[in-house]
Amino acid sequence: MNAQSPRQPSRVGVYYSAGPHFLTALQAMRSKFPDAHLVGIIPPDYPVPQAARDVADDFITTERERYSLRMPGACIQLARLIRAGRYDVFAVMFRSGQLEALSALSGASTRYSISPRAKIIPLRATLPTVVLSTVMRRLRGRLNYALVWVLVRALRVNTRPNPRAR
Repeated sequence: MNAQSPRQPSRVGVYYSAGPHFLTALQAMRSKFPDAHLVGIIPPDYPVPQAARDVADDFITTERERYSLRMPGACIQLARLIRAGRYDVFAVMFRSGQLEALSALSGASTRYSISPRAKIIPLRATLPTVVLSTVMRRLRGRLNYALVWVLVRALRVNTRPNPRAR
């Protein structure tokens, strides 16, 4: 009786974010999936070090250096570029709302975040979940700010020196 091994991914994409551990992220994915075609997704004019070229099989360049939700057209183009890669595994370098949403849009069945110390963290959230948690986090922050604003104005601080205090 043969035990079936889980299907090994054929394509792994690692999305570059401004941070010091892109090479670490590539190495972590290479060690986890040694036989996969490893692709680094980098911004234009990114100087790919030789060590990264030795680890990854290929590099794809994005249109822009940075993306923002204020540029929805550019974000859609980025998502299309990533989906066109047909990655089985997609990894980002940080756990932020935007990068988790991008990983959810990648179409990859398996998604990870890779810490600066090469810890591979599974990402399981769907796009609606990521959007909802981001909205809730922002709402909670605004409510906290409003509470502090009200307290600062309601609890006046006496700015005159107290002659009895010595």
